[in-house]
Order: sequence, then C-alpha cells, then structure tokens
Amino acid sequence: MPNSARVHPYHGYVIFSDRGLWGLITLILIAVYWRYYPLAILVTLVALVWLLSRVWAKFALEGVIFGETATIGEVFPHTPVKVEISVGNKSPLPVPWLELEQAPSKEGGKVEEGSPYQLEEDGRRVCRLGWIFRHQNYTCAYVISFKRRGYFRFGTARLKSGDPFAFFARERAVKKIPELIVYPHLLPADRFELQRRDPLGEKADLNFLFTDPLLVTGIRDYQETDPLRRVNWKASARFHSLKSNIWEGKAAHRSCIFLETASLAARPWSPEKAEFAWEILLSSAATIAEGMTEKNQEWGFLTDVLLQPENPQPYFMAPASGNQRGRFFQLLSLLACLESGCTRIKPDQVFQAVSIPPGVTLIILSAASGCELHESLQTVAQRHKVIWMQLEPEREYEGVWEQISLIPGWEKDASLKEFLGLTPVDEAPESGPKGKRGNEI
Repeated sequence: MPNSARVHPYHGYVIFSDRGLWGLITLILIAVYWRYYPLAILVTLVALVWLLSRVWAKFALEGVIFGETATIGEVFPHTPVKVEISVGNKSPLPVPWLELEQAPSKEGGKVEEGSPYQLEEDGRRVCRLGWIFRHQNYTCAYVISFKRRGYFRFGTARLKSGDPFAFFARERAVKKIPELIVYPHLLPADRFELQRRDPLGEKADLNFLFTDPLLVTGIRDYQETDPLRRVNWKASARFHSLKSNIWEGKAAHRSCIFLETASLAARPWSPEKAEFAWEILLSSAATIAEGMTEKNQEWGFLTDVLLQPENPQPYFMAPASGNQRGRFFQLLSLLACLESGCTRIKPDQVFQAVSIPPGVTLIILSAASGCELHESLQTVAQRHKVIWMQLEPEREYEGVWEQISLIPGWEKDASLKEFLGLTPVDEAPESGPKGKRGNEI
C-alpha cells in the first residue's frame, strides 16, 4: 500500500496540512508585527494543537497489536467458520480511536453473523473502536459462511488511527489476512441419470494394485506411477534397471476421472449458462470421487486445465491405493481453487503428456461431445474402457464404451442452481434439493 506509514490530514485539510502550518506561522508573524497579541496567542494555540496532534498521530499505531484468525481453513459450503479479532496496545500512549477496514473480496454467497463491521456510504465496511489504553485488549468474534465453492481472502486489510481530535491519521496495512478454501458441493445421488447405481459396472478390473506388501508374487518393470515402497532394490541392482514388486491381494475397480473443459470454452453459451455448467462439472467430479472413496476403489484425476501457465503439463493424480480420504480432500482443495478462465490444452496433448496405467476405466466429464476429443479417444479406447458423461450430448461416437447424459434438463433446473449457490438470496426458490453437506475438517 503506497504511503501507508505517512501521517496525513484526516479532518481540516486546509488548516492541518503542511501548507496550513506555514499559513499559521504567517498569521503569527503578522499579528506580532501589528501588535495584535490576542490573535497571535490564538494562532499560537492552534499551532501547538497542530504540532501535538501530528506527533500523536505519528506514534498512534506503533504499539497496536492486531490479529484476526479463522478457526479452520478448509470447509464445505454453508459450514459456519468462527473468526476471532484481537486488538491490543503495548504502547504507553493511548489509542484514542482505531478504524478497522475490511478487505474487499468476492462474495461467494458470504453470510456474516455478529460481524462488527458496518457498511459505510462509500461502500467500505468499517469497524470503529475508541480509547484503547496501555495493556488493554479488545476481542470479538463473528461467524462467516459461504454458499459457493472457491478460495476467499477476507478480514481486516487496513488499520487507521490518529490524534484525539482526529485532525491527523496514520494507516497501516495488515500483512496477514484470513484465508478460506470452500470445497465444491457434493451433488445428491438422484441428480445423476445413470442406468445403474455404479457407473463402472459390476466387473472387477484384473489390473489391480495389490494391497498387501508382505505377499510378493513376482516382479515387473517399474512404472512412473509406482510408489517408492514398491521398488525391489535388490532385483533392480541385479537387472541394472528398476523393478517393482507384484503384491498379492484382492481385485478392485481402478478408474481415472478426466475433467475436460475445452468443450465448455468452445460453446457459444451465455456467461450465466457457462458458469452454471462449470460448477456442475466440478461438483460432479467431486461427487464421483467421493463415491469411489467410500467404496474403497482406486481412482485418479486428470484435467486439461493448466494450474501453472508457465508449465504446460496437465494435472494428473494417478490411481493408487492407500489413504483414499487424504487424496479425496486433496482433490477437493484443487477443485475449489479452479477458475473457469484458466489456460487449457488440447485433449491430444493431455494424453501425450500423461501415462494412464493399462486397464484403468476413463470417466470423462465434459460440457458437450466434440470431434476433437473423440479423435483423441480413438487411440485411448484401445487400452481403456471409456465412459463419457456429458451435459449436452449431441451425437454418439463409436469406440466409446458408454455415453451418459450427466444431468438432463440441468439448464432449467432452478433448484440445482440455488443448491450450487448461483442464485441470490432474494431470488432463491422456496424449496431445493437437499444434498449432502460435509463436515468440518
């Protein structure tokens, strides 16, 4: 923040500015010259007040200790989060008044309960405190919640204080602002128009990862997705190449969720419809991953969105066993921070950059079917079973094991839009889908 530490006039800009000081000195000299001593005394008192106020304002924030923390950093939508504010003064000089200005942030359906901030006429949200003496502390707490997923920074961004007469003020930027990650909504099961309960079918994948490392049935060549604990170092030294153990265990489903967003960017949809479709795709990916996690199935995640534009590598989480809940919340954090305007790469570049293990079922989530994606799937379908879930399927393609309409009639579903937090409170329908709400982490 430029000039954040400078003392500047707060009230009375004409008199109590730097030019005003020279004006007061000029008046004193004129009054003394004409021997008009009452005026000289009056102007001298005003100059002393000017000097005292400026010195007081200069040190007003030196001893102020401010802290604002949220009790939790990652939550599901509508989960209340307690925010605590503490203000203290360790300086012998009392703080006559203190103004806390809240940082502007995207709303995301933000709801505050018991907030000390008040909305000003100029649009700022300000909390005002008065007379904080030495070793005196002020604490308060309020509850905040968001009905939309996203990454939010909120809280106090700037402190302002000054002299008791409020002639001068000094500002200080707050270095640490509370941050909160709100996970995507988990859609109710009845929102998916599937022909069966399990989109992967009932047949177990024989290309499974074994779960018991004590039962080794053989070795094979090392793959990029293998964890280090699977490497057989003795066999690798003997064969002069990395070898991995084959562990014995039970068969399990293995799948990879591919969030394809290029078709959404290519659609000539209105911004409202595109935003609605974007939120549905993210929530669908989170919901499918949650269902696989509860069934202890091995799953991975892939997307054509570039998390770092300078690094043209797509994000890929390979299917693996162990700590499925941790992987699930890692995916939720990623989906919460994705923006619709991110940089994307073409589908053929995605499949060239990553190596999906053979036998893994590929579940594609896209806004609509497209020829460019289907051309890339012609080679992928030879190694993987492909399930293509679309919001607006236009045609059926050969080579795809199954095409599914994700949520028929989604565009006109006002209750679904309200469930995802896309409808203002005053426009919300009276009833909506009662979906699953997560608990605090």
